[in-house]
Amino acid sequence: MRVFGYARKDEEELLEMKEVTFQATPEKLRILAGFFEKFANEIENGISGKAHSHVKYECPEWNGSYPDIILYYNSDNV
Repeated sequence: MRVFGYARKDEEELLEMKEVTFQATPEKLRILAGFFEKFANEIENGISGKAHSHVKYECPEWNGSYPDIILYYNSDNV
């Protein structure tokens, strides 16, 4: 597994992260857990090739001021 992100001050350079920290309420963590679960189920149910999903589009309760979280799957690189 690899994790990537952008620094708030430099949204041009994609960085590979060594560590990721989520500061969130239990409610927000449950939203994220559901988002991860849904994407995992979609992969298991037949996604082949490449796919990605944005929490800001998949979870209507995700506030636009929160950072977007993107899950990415590439069957060639697992």
